[in-house]
Amino acid sequence: TLPTLKQYWPVGITPNTRQWIDRNLNGGGLYDLRFELHLAGPTLDALDAADARLTTELRGVAVKYMREMPEIEDAAGLMTISGSEAIFDMSSGHVPDAVSGRNLSIPSGRVRMYGLGGGSERANIQLKILGGFGDVMRLIDHPPLGYARAVGLDASQTAGRADVDLTLDFPLINDPKLDQLQFSVQAKADDIGIPEVAFGLPL
Repeated sequence: TLPTLKQYWPVGITPNTRQWIDRNLNGGGLYDLRFELHLAGPTLDALDAADARLTTELRGVAVKYMREMPEIEDAAGLMTISGSEAIFDMSSGHVPDAVSGRNLSIPSGRVRMYGLGGGSERANIQLKILGGFGDVMRLIDHPPLGYARAVGLDASQTAGRADVDLTLDFPLINDPKLDQLQFSVQAKADDIGIPEVAFGLPL
């Protein structure tokens, strides 16, 4: 299991990666776990861990990708971690919407934490999000994004379906400022209904 991996992670082997796993991945199970360790040193007695690489299939995992954003639940996919980056290529998952009680589907996505252990650790998140238009708008309106409000939409007053590609890139620090966050939203929508979109008229 993932908690077991955290518990028995070798001391001194890519501790920054261990820290990322501990903070951002919870629950679920590991399948087909593979661990590669490369040693280097002038003599056998002086060997030290030069590099480590772990790959495993994850199922039923909760993924925290931004502190204020809702977690991705029941995620599955392939995780690859090394001394400098941790990548989770998702093949399924969902994000619950607290208002409607429905789930937003995440059929694919990538969570990449890179530059780990260096002076500029960053996260790059790419998510495919499918669901109700209002539910999707509420998700990307969460702090620190505030996307729906920025474009003048009230998520609670919209209808229809949305297919959204969300990309985030930000420094791995506590409470990143809005000007440190890079994000883009590409959306396709069907059967959209937005009241009073312009001049008091609905769309």
